[in-house]
Amino acid sequence: MQDKQDIQEKLNQAQSILTDNLKESFEYIHANPQDKKDMVDMWSNFIRQLIIQVYEFSDKYNEKDLIKSITKTIMFGR
Repeated sequence: MQDKQDIQEKLNQAQSILTDNLKESFEYIHANPQDKKDMVDMWSNFIRQLIIQVYEFSDKYNEKDLIKSITKTIMFGR
Protein backbone atom coordinates (compact mmCIF):
# COMPACT_ATOMS: atom_id res chain seq x y z
CA MET A 1 0.00 0.00 0.00
CA GLN A 2 1.22 3.45 -0.89
CA ASP A 3 1.16 6.55 1.24
CA LYS A 4 -0.51 9.83 0.30
CA GLN A 5 2.71 11.39 -0.92
CA ASP A 6 3.35 8.51 -3.36
CA ILE A 7 -0.20 8.78 -4.69
CA GLN A 8 0.14 12.56 -5.12
CA GLU A 9 3.46 12.13 -6.92
CA LYS A 10 1.94 9.59 -9.31
CA LEU A 11 -1.06 11.85 -9.92
CA ASN A 12 1.32 14.69 -10.75
CA GLN A 13 3.21 12.43 -13.18
CA ALA A 14 -0.06 11.29 -14.77
CA GLN A 15 -1.21 14.89 -15.13
CA SER A 16 2.06 15.83 -16.79
CA ILE A 17 1.81 12.89 -19.21
CA LEU A 18 -1.82 13.70 -20.02
CA THR A 19 -1.05 17.40 -20.51
CA ASP A 20 1.82 16.59 -22.87
CA ASN A 21 -0.36 14.10 -24.75
CA LEU A 22 -3.20 16.59 -25.01
CA LYS A 23 -0.84 19.22 -26.45
CA GLU A 24 0.52 16.68 -28.92
CA SER A 25 -3.04 15.73 -29.87
CA PHE A 26 -3.95 19.35 -30.65
CA GLU A 27 -0.74 19.73 -32.64
CA TYR A 28 -1.48 16.53 -34.52
CA ILE A 29 -5.02 17.66 -35.36
CA HIS A 30 -3.68 21.01 -36.50
CA ALA A 31 -1.21 19.28 -38.84
CA ASN A 32 -3.63 16.49 -39.86
CA PRO A 33 -7.18 17.88 -39.81
CA GLN A 34 -8.44 14.85 -41.72
CA ASP A 35 -7.70 12.73 -38.62
CA LYS A 36 -9.64 14.94 -36.19
CA LYS A 37 -12.50 12.46 -35.73
CA ASP A 38 -10.06 9.63 -34.98
CA MET A 39 -8.26 11.75 -32.37
CA VAL A 40 -11.54 12.82 -30.76
CA ASP A 41 -12.67 9.19 -30.67
CA MET A 42 -9.34 8.18 -29.10
CA TRP A 43 -9.73 10.71 -26.31
CA SER A 44 -13.42 9.90 -25.80
CA ASN A 45 -12.61 6.21 -25.44
CA PHE A 46 -9.83 6.98 -22.98
CA ILE A 47 -12.08 9.14 -20.78
CA ARG A 48 -14.92 6.61 -21.01
CA GLN A 49 -12.62 3.78 -19.86
CA LEU A 50 -11.26 5.91 -17.02
CA ILE A 51 -14.77 6.70 -15.78
CA ILE A 52 -15.77 3.03 -16.02
CA GLN A 53 -12.75 2.09 -13.90
CA VAL A 54 -13.55 4.77 -11.34
CA TYR A 55 -17.09 3.42 -10.98
CA GLU A 56 -15.83 -0.18 -10.74
CA PHE A 57 -13.37 0.71 -7.97
CA SER A 58 -16.02 2.81 -6.25
CA ASP A 59 -18.32 -0.21 -6.15
CA LYS A 60 -15.55 -2.64 -5.20
CA TYR A 61 -14.44 -0.56 -2.20
CA ASN A 62 -17.92 0.75 -1.42
CA GLU A 63 -16.55 4.28 -1.45
CA LYS A 64 -18.68 6.88 -3.20
CA ASP A 65 -17.04 10.17 -2.07
CA LEU A 66 -14.21 9.95 -4.59
CA ILE A 67 -16.52 9.34 -7.56
CA LYS A 68 -18.85 12.11 -6.37
CA SER A 69 -15.94 14.54 -6.22
CA ILE A 70 -14.61 13.52 -9.65
CA THR A 71 -18.07 13.74 -11.23
CA LYS A 72 -18.75 17.15 -9.66
CA THR A 73 -15.40 18.43 -10.90
CA ILE A 74 -16.04 17.18 -14.44
CA MET A 75 -19.57 18.57 -14.55
CA PHE A 76 -19.06 21.90 -12.79
CA GLY A 77 -15.33 22.53 -12.90
CA ARG A 78 -15.06 22.63 -9.11
